[in-house]
Amino acid sequence: MPRASLALVNGRIHTLDGAGSTVACLAAHDGRIVALGGRGDIEHALGAGTRIVDLGGQAAIPGIVDSHCHPDSYAIRLTKWRDLSGGGHLARGVARGRSAAA
Repeated sequence: MPRASLALVNGRIHTLDGAGSTVACLAAHDGRIVALGGRGDIEHALGAGTRIVDLGGQAAIPGIVDSHCHPDSYAIRLTKWRDLSGGGHLARGVARGRSAAA
């Protein structure tokens, strides 16, 4: 078994196993979990090059990697959208919209 490149310790790691289990430690290599449990359960997977992250009791959910970022939409918003807020009145908002479109 390869040595873990990353170990999360001292946390509440949700295993997503259907029973709602949590463990204190996780060891991973190349994006795959190689050991779970307490510190003693993952020691065999640790090596000199393993990056160890102390979670300080914080939670971790393995597999959640989607930051849900839409840089293309954000760029369009920065260049094309106009802020029409602050009018306080429908007529002023419509006037701002017409001015922005011109």
